Amino acid sequence: MENGTGNGLPWASVFDSAANMRALTAIQAEGLRAASKLVDRFITAASDSVNTFGGTAGSRSALSEDQRADLWGATDIEPLLASWWTLIDQFGRGFAAAGNRESGRSSDGPPTLDIAAGSATGRVAIEAAPGDTVTAEIWLDNRGVDDAGEIRLRIGALESDGGSVVPAVDVDLLPATVAMPPRSGRGIVLRIRAGVPAGVYRGILFTQGHPELWLPIELSVQDQPA
Repeated sequence: MENGTGNGLPWASVFDSAANMRALTAIQAEGLRAASKLVDRFITAASDSVNTFGGTAGSRSALSEDQRADLWGATDIEPLLASWWTLIDQFGRGFAAAGNRESGRSSDGPPTLDIAAGSATGRVAIEAAPGDTVTAEIWLDNRGVDDAGEIRLRIGALESDGGSVVPAVDVDLLPATVAMPPRSGRGIVLRIRAGVPAGVYRGILFTQGHPELWLPIELSVQDQPA
């Protein structure tokens, strides 16, 4: 596995805080430009109304619906509301997209232990036939500016409801201990040898020194169809 800041991982860019901040800044700038154009539009329209009917805005007589429609494209406040609602919708869509990128999570991604945020997302679910050796990936993420030091993962035996056990010796983490410098990510391989009868086996993956960082593990062992 390569460090998540490199180019070897297809999802490396979603953990790039600098890229995400540039995207958010671009969205904000676009919103400000749109707001500026909208204000200029209404100032121009108000100026045109004074030139057309004479006098100041305070001394202007009431306009008919036809006159208001000629000025604004609709009557009274309708254009203003429509424009502002459009602008708000654009802001909402932009920030939602930026938020999704910053989170760096998708339904297809690996289970993740976020060290800086102190949170864990997803679960490990693996299927195997009796006697198979299967693997899954777990992602360690440190998007913070501080060095998290060495992170050690632990996992014990997996047990089924019927009492069958996948012993701890058949459950490996490769590697079990990793260094996590600032703004880094690392993939960990979970390898299980399923030398057990068919059934569903469950356990917990722990992060030593970080009780909030844990993931449920589920191994479903199924007999091969005849």
